[in-house]
Amino acid sequence: MLIDSRMPKNMWCEAALTATYLINRSPTAAIPENVTPAERWMKAKPDVGKLRIFGCKAYAWVPSQLRKKLDDKSREAVMIGYAPNGYRLWDRSSRKVFIARDVRFDETCLPFATKEDEAGNDLLVIPIRYEQEGENRDAVDVVDAGFQDNVEVTDDEYEEAENPSGDERNEFAEEEPNEAKAWCAPFATKT
Repeated sequence: MLIDSRMPKNMWCEAALTATYLINRSPTAAIPENVTPAERWMKAKPDVGKLRIFGCKAYAWVPSQLRKKLDDKSREAVMIGYAPNGYRLWDRSSRKVFIARDVRFDETCLPFATKEDEAGNDLLVIPIRYEQEGENRDAVDVVDAGFQDNVEVTDDEYEEAENPSGDERNEFAEEEPNEAKAWCAPFATKT
């Protein structure tokens, strides 16, 4: 569910809770007579009309007591799960989870999916080398071209991909183990 909705990995717990909710409302071979685990537990058929796509865009209604005259009447969020009397929603601007009952969903829009992901045009081509047993050649070249035909990769491209700067040294061997790189600064946490 996390991969399909392209949600961040820190939402794994919400995805696990939602998956459990959905599994408990799905028929299983372990319980005879086509009964779901939730139906067996609650002695009533579960309401599947409130099921929505995990990670879709949601608009939660803001009551008039909590807003001013010119404020928005709804709050944009992302659907991350189910609550007993509503939905668990994540507000991206305040980065908080809240529960709302009066919600409208846009299941065609996944806020974390980029336009390139939806179009499917930006496929990454990664050259892969592996050794083949029983042949005189050193390595066999395999290319995952992302469903593209007639892709050829030369040895020069491999050398460039392995060492783009042209240096023969290993750039990672000289760095200090605890030294943070500039590219990981946004992801650094205080310890």
